[in-house]
Amino acid sequence: METVLLIIYAAASYWATNKVLYEGKVVFYSSAYVHYMKKFLIGMMFGWILIPIAILKCIFQIDSGLGIRAIAR
Repeated sequence: METVLLIIYAAASYWATNKVLYEGKVVFYSSAYVHYMKKFLIGMMFGWILIPIAILKCIFQIDSGLGIRAIAR
């Protein structure tokens, strides 16, 4: 049971990291492994705060003001 919860937490925290920190941004890394591992580790360490923030962003459609949607306004 703990393994299932850990997998769910890892997936939710990875999604939340993308939603909160990387949405609307372009990043360049010399290695894809470094990029994905960094997002995974940030999600695992700070998922407890990133997951609620990402859920609130989805509920209220909070836009960071960056990216294509901001240009189209």
